Amino acid sequence: MFLATSAPMYGVLGTLYGLVDGQVQIVAQPPEPLPFHHPNLPVLLASQLIRRLS
Repeated sequence: MFLATSAPMYGVLGTLYGLVDGQVQIVAQPPEPLPFHHPNLPVLLASQLIRRLS
């Protein structure tokens, strides 16, 4: 059992998209969540929100 005193939002899991030969395509699917301040967030289609328990 784990009792969290804090659970702030951390980031997101999802798929990164970009232009490849002039077409929008999947570029990567990062295995780790990207924090909200990550520079690739504008081209990420999020599928899950991640909280950090402490």
